[in-house]
Amino acid sequence: MTAARLKPVARLEDRAYLAWIKTLPCTVSQGFECDAHHLTLGRRRMGRKADDDLVVPLRPEFHRPDFASSVHAVGEATFWDKFGLDPFSIASDLRVIYLEYDGDPELVERVMRGHHAAAAHFRATPFRRFA
Repeated sequence: MTAARLKPVARLEDRAYLAWIKTLPCTVSQGFECDAHHLTLGRRRMGRKADDDLVVPLRPEFHRPDFASSVHAVGEATFWDKFGLDPFSIASDLRVIYLEYDGDPELVERVMRGHHAAAAHFRATPFRRFA
């Protein structure tokens, strides 16, 4: 008896969503003219490009590998730790806004402000070890 082979799961592609992401302010700097950065931390499957469902907008200087401090140059974990942002939470929020609220720009602005406020609080709070 032979083992059943599983078909590979098709990559989720959504070009309209990626185009919308590129119109948003940068996740880090709030500047415009962004790239759509696919979050890959623990998600890449056997060398395939990550799905289009979890992406965040990043300015080229934060995204492209030819910039020394970009996400592709320093690695995802190091990059996001530096800014204290949770990219998966941001990407999930943006996906919901796109799908459920027709990409409401006011809602995007409020959500991004909330994530930046949380990151600022995180950076300002000293680490406390629990006994």
